[in-house]
Amino acid sequence: MRKWNGTILAVALLIVVAIYSVLFNAPPLTWDDDSNIFANPYLILNHWWGAWNEPYFGLYVPVTSTVWAGLYYLGHAQAWPFRVLNVGLHLANTVLLFFILKALAERWKIKSNTAVGFAVAIFALHPLQVQTVAWISGGRDLLAAFFALATVAVYFSDRFKMKYFPATVLFLLALLSKPSVVVLPLVVGLIDIYMYGTPARKTWLKMAPWFALSLVVVMITHGAQVDYFTDNVETIHRPWIVLDIYSFYLQKIWWPSDLAANYGRTADVVISHIGSLFSAILVATMAMFALIYAYRHDKRYLVGILWFVLLLPVSGIVPFGYENISEVADHYNYLPLAVVSAVLLLAWERTWLAVPLFLIAGSAWASFAQVSVWKNPVSFFTEMSHTAPDSYNTAIGMSVIMCQDLKNYPAGVEWTDKALKAKPDDILALANRAYCLLQSGDIDGVAELHFIVQRLDVDYLTEKQPTGYSSLLASIGTALIRKGKLGGGFQYLCEAYRVKPSEPTHTHNLEEASKILIANGMEPVCDEDEE
Repeated sequence: MRKWNGTILAVALLIVVAIYSVLFNAPPLTWDDDSNIFANPYLILNHWWGAWNEPYFGLYVPVTSTVWAGLYYLGHAQAWPFRVLNVGLHLANTVLLFFILKALAERWKIKSNTAVGFAVAIFALHPLQVQTVAWISGGRDLLAAFFALATVAVYFSDRFKMKYFPATVLFLLALLSKPSVVVLPLVVGLIDIYMYGTPARKTWLKMAPWFALSLVVVMITHGAQVDYFTDNVETIHRPWIVLDIYSFYLQKIWWPSDLAANYGRTADVVISHIGSLFSAILVATMAMFALIYAYRHDKRYLVGILWFVLLLPVSGIVPFGYENISEVADHYNYLPLAVVSAVLLLAWERTWLAVPLFLIAGSAWASFAQVSVWKNPVSFFTEMSHTAPDSYNTAIGMSVIMCQDLKNYPAGVEWTDKALKAKPDDILALANRAYCLLQSGDIDGVAELHFIVQRLDVDYLTEKQPTGYSSLLASIGTALIRKGKLGGGFQYLCEAYRVKPSEPTHTHNLEEASKILIANGMEPVCDEDEE
């Protein structure tokens, strides 16, 4: 048993490296990689300890931020160290799961020589895992999963006598890597009671401090995400959303086709299509009957319930930040797929060898094909334009790609129109529109945005979205100067610099504009300097 399972594990790990090695030299994406890492002030200013004092970008993940800060410093802000980290964490998680399933197989008295290896290979090679590993920002999920799996491995290990304290430390590290693991105490408690026969009272007393830690993290996360989402889902529709989310993930596990970085599956989209309700009910009913049948056949299949538990934080029961973009995302299913492997461990105990081999080969090929989407921003957002064409985030991304990478300015302006239709007066869409128009030579079009600026919440934008706001100001200022309105244009450039002085482009624009003003007999002085 040990020989064949170990061989399968080694082969799976090698295939993982082969699949994801094409990304080692790939650039980061503007799909949050900039905000999370490469434009993160804590990392840029080497002020990593600041991430321990307060949440950043809607999440309190100081352990992840600290690891990222180290890679950012040692790798000189290059992307490859982060990509190596992600692949390394995925390999480590696969190995941890291997030992967890191996112990489970011994407890369940599974005699198959290959069941553990094949089950863990699905976790390693399933195409749903591609988003988490290929997306640099997915490092949060990978790191949290690493500490979560290590927590389970240590807690149920027979090798450690004093294992509660190190398991608690590992759980805390998982929480501080990403708060989506807040349900781990419930998972560990259920395993302890129903698989290991520990008295419920004893188990829950041990889990009480873990639940307390989870509650603190939940409160911090809720406060951090207030500015990042608006809960527009009526209470009566919440069960519908929950049902749709679970059914979606179930479908993608067993038939992982049409995977996407952004599904654009918002609550409004789901509720507006009554067919989605019937589809969700059908999938949920099939899953329920399958679970009941499996339970009657073999009570060990109740382990599958843990999959539902691990997805609870992002099941739609309560609102969460990403809901504004999509109710579902592949990376939320990363750790729950470990439970799927446990179910397969049982299913493949007496199955034909050809079945797991076929599924693993298919998963590896699908993952290899999916990785190509994540190679660069152009392929990433182009794919997103096909899978979620009506999404605001798709429109924003495509406007950047069209104007900065492909130089197709008319198409870029069209995408900004789509973004503004979804979110009127959105600062990122306005900034992208101004940039596209400026690059295309439509100076009048950029200058007209001056009237829109007058109705924006300047204080909010200066504090919350300085990059987009200062970019818009800089484009308008440049356009006004080209139109001959030197004084007004210069003041816009001054304001852009004031909002974000760390942006080198703003400094350059001011220097060039100052030369123009001096050449025309004007003194280049910002209004605030005169005060």
